[in-house]
Amino acid sequence: MIGKSIHKKSSYRQRKEDLKIFAGELIEYAERNGKSVVVAHGMLNRELIRILKKQGWKFENKDGLGNLSVNCLVK
Repeated sequence: MIGKSIHKKSSYRQRKEDLKIFAGELIEYAERNGKSVVVAHGMLNRELIRILKKQGWKFENKDGLGNLSVNCLVK
């Protein structure tokens, strides 16, 4: 998601495809290093959680306060 030009807006479908690629990279990183942290907008977080759950990840903990949320998933 980093490095996207703000002048060229990609379609929703393309953003979802990009997020699937990012999710794969995130999984590889977590498997290699034991943990991974993502700080992102709520819509991106929700879609990322949906992708990870489809790949067998489960909620370990969910917490937050107001507009800030913390979602911990484990494989």
